[in-house]
Amino acid sequence: MTTTALTRVLRAEILTGTVPGLRAWLVRAGCFGLCLTAALFLVAVRLQAIRLRYEINELVREKQAAAARLSNLEVERSALGASNRIEREARRLGFVVPGRDAVVVLSD
Repeated sequence: MTTTALTRVLRAEILTGTVPGLRAWLVRAGCFGLCLTAALFLVAVRLQAIRLRYEINELVREKQAAAARLSNLEVERSALGASNRIEREARRLGFVVPGRDAVVVLSD
């Protein structure tokens, strides 16, 4: 048998699936491919989970910083809104308490 004839016979056996061990090799290759795909998928999912965990931690830190800033602003607002401070600031700006004759009461 020549090389060309042998090649034709092997091609025919491959096409018909009669090559000894080819089916087992194909099954093993398919299983390997499936396992490799599953492993790559699991790695991708794991990396995504890690990325999301870092993002969640960053958002928690931002929330804590915002809560601390809000607390500081509330304290500052209450300090700025205190009536004695407002009165002191008005006097510094030159405002005076109006006399009885300067007050006008409008009726409905």
